[in-house]
Amino acid sequence: MIIGWGLAILLLGLYTLTIIWLKKGLDKQVSKKHNILQPAVRFSICIPFRDEEKHLPALFHSLLQLNYPKNLMEVIFIDDFSEDNSYKNCRQFINQHPELSCLLLQNETHFTSPKKTALKKAIASANHEYIITTDADCTLPKHWLLHFNSIIINQKPSLIAGPVMYHKPTGFLEKFQALDFLSLQGVTIGSFGMNRPLVCNGANLCYAKAAYESVNGFAGNEAIASGDDVFLLQKLQQKNYLVTYVANPEIIVKTVAQNSLESLLQQRIRWAAKTKAYTQALPKSIGVLVFLINFFLVLLTALCFVLPMLWKIAFSLFFLKFLVDYWFLYNTALFFKNKPLLKNYFSCAVCYPFFIMYVSLSASIKGYTWKGRTFKK
Repeated sequence: MIIGWGLAILLLGLYTLTIIWLKKGLDKQVSKKHNILQPAVRFSICIPFRDEEKHLPALFHSLLQLNYPKNLMEVIFIDDFSEDNSYKNCRQFINQHPELSCLLLQNETHFTSPKKTALKKAIASANHEYIITTDADCTLPKHWLLHFNSIIINQKPSLIAGPVMYHKPTGFLEKFQALDFLSLQGVTIGSFGMNRPLVCNGANLCYAKAAYESVNGFAGNEAIASGDDVFLLQKLQQKNYLVTYVANPEIIVKTVAQNSLESLLQQRIRWAAKTKAYTQALPKSIGVLVFLINFFLVLLTALCFVLPMLWKIAFSLFFLKFLVDYWFLYNTALFFKNKPLLKNYFSCAVCYPFFIMYVSLSASIKGYTWKGRTFKK
């Protein structure tokens, strides 16, 4: 019992300090303001896609609504061996809108990391000095490029990360994903606010083409299917390039949730699989801490059925972690103007330790399937 209490207090203490640190960074980041400046920066928007026929119309519409001079932007679509009408629909969109400078490419190989290969080809074809990446299942905010333009003119960063959120979720599964994703966004914003960026999201990411080329792009991580975003961030940090974050609701890119539990698990396993290749100690340490506290919760819950005296420790740990997480998620939800999502917090929090255990262990011992392809461990 004493060992159990001691371990619970140690893990919860370290976890709480980490959350307080991230909350401090979150407050710093969301309090930053910048003026909107006249468009001057030229952008190449790179969008890889595979079997996104269903989502492309919303993306096309948002591209047409961008409030930015057409002569200062181009859109590069890269088809990753789609088996539906995605390529055909992109070609039709380009033909219907000659006022928008567009290029449609095809990925060249079924490489270990097809997305990196697609982006590499797009960036090589890009005519402008700043690359922006997003996904084909996303919709883009009207003033998206204006804010990136202003940050670049004011700060001259080599990489700018932006916020991402799900479209209004419906049903438990989508709301669970939205809360999980909200926590990841909070970690992203908070770590940038403390000048120790841990992660970023390629659905809303901008970087200088020259900086990308100077660190040899995605080289060194081709064996890992995902991670075009975070590995580039880490490489730029190692070379002391300036990286920053735009915490502005007007720059939020919206994406769609997975429509089944299986696809959600495969997506999260794909995300978790790249952590073993992290080169920095801080994200690895925080990842281990999150794993341990959730593992301890799951283990205690299982042991409680054999040793009922452990229920008090399990309940105390869960309840205190519940409060710490809610406090952090509440403040993150304020930025995203999504407080109603927190109504689902309790039921999601009960499921989360078991979810994270399954994802973490699966990422360590087996591969995953994504968009009709199987990736080995």
